[in-house]
Amino acid sequence: MSRTAGFDPVADGFPFPAAPELEPPWRDRWHAAFLAGVPEALVSLRRSFGGAIDLHDVPAWLTSPRMAHALTGAGWVFAALDYFRWRANPRGDRPTLRAYLQQRHLDCWRENGSSLLEWLAVQQQVPEEWLPRALIQRQLADRLQRQPAVDGVAVQIEMRLTPPGGARWLRDRSHDHWRRVGDRISAGDCCPVAAFTANTRWPVVYPYMTPSMMRGFVWRLPFPSPAS
Repeated sequence: MSRTAGFDPVADGFPFPAAPELEPPWRDRWHAAFLAGVPEALVSLRRSFGGAIDLHDVPAWLTSPRMAHALTGAGWVFAALDYFRWRANPRGDRPTLRAYLQQRHLDCWRENGSSLLEWLAVQQQVPEEWLPRALIQRQLADRLQRQPAVDGVAVQIEMRLTPPGGARWLRDRSHDHWRRVGDRISAGDCCPVAAFTANTRWPVVYPYMTPSMMRGFVWRLPFPSPAS
């Protein structure tokens, strides 16, 4: 892959922490981008889990943005890839570069917000067995027990939910993303990904997929031109 002409890693590097605080108005703009993705995420989640998302407080969770879920590293990753993919070179003084990184972070959310929210909600709010087995068994037993001819009732339900929630849901959806990421990398292209791992409660954005990510869950991040 060819490199942007005139790029000097020392002069043009990003001298900022990997996980900066989102100060106003950056934080407010991210909140708006986060909330803009909620309606579409809820529609998709209801298609998969029906009314169970209300049982697990998913709508309330989605309308309460948390700083840990901001993926601020996405701006760094997108800006770095801009050097190569779009020939963009955000040179300038520190405030100019910082504004560019913030804008690319917001671009990531506008392009991928609803999908990221759907994955986050399943990872953190929807358990693998998302229907309440114990409650259903108890209610069914109570209804049967009220029948005149019934002396005693024992109810045991075996559930095979499709789709399952939690980590299994993320794993199943990661398979297609792994394939597409592999195809992109094999073609000599970069492919940013958001990695949802079993050891963390928030995703991390990387410019490409590493072998260690195969043990976690990966969402391929489409990203727009910086001019869009």
